[in-house]
Amino acid sequence: MYGIPKGFDTTIFEERILDQVSYTANTISLSFDRDLSITLESSFEHLVNSEKADLDKGSVPVESSRLMQLAGASVVSARVEGATTLVIDFDNGQTFRCLDDSPHYESFHIHDGENETIV
Repeated sequence: MYGIPKGFDTTIFEERILDQVSYTANTISLSFDRDLSITLESSFEHLVNSEKADLDKGSVPVESSRLMQLAGASVVSARVEGATTLVIDFDNGQTFRCLDDSPHYESFHIHDGENETIV
C-alpha cells in the first residue's frame, strides 16, 4: 500500500539468523536474531532453489508453505526491487520476497528494535 520508503536500509538484515517462522490466521511472522522481524499480511514468493519451478507464491492466510525451511538460515543479502518488493537471500540458497501488492491495506511491517517500517 505505502511502498518501501526511499533509502530504506536493507543492511539491517545482513548476517541475521532467521530464528522462527510462525503463522496466525492473518499473518506470517519471520523473527530474526537481535530483535528484527517481519510481519507479513499480504503476498510473498519463496524460491527454494535457483530453478523457477521451485517458486512458491502465496498470500496470507496460507494453508501450507515451505517457509519453515528458512528457519536457522542466515541472511546473505537483502535489497529492494522497485519500490514494492523486499528481497532477502539466505545462505542455504533460498530467496524470500515480501510483496507490497495490496492497494487498500498494509502488506508487511518490519520491526527493528524500537523502529517500525510499515509497507
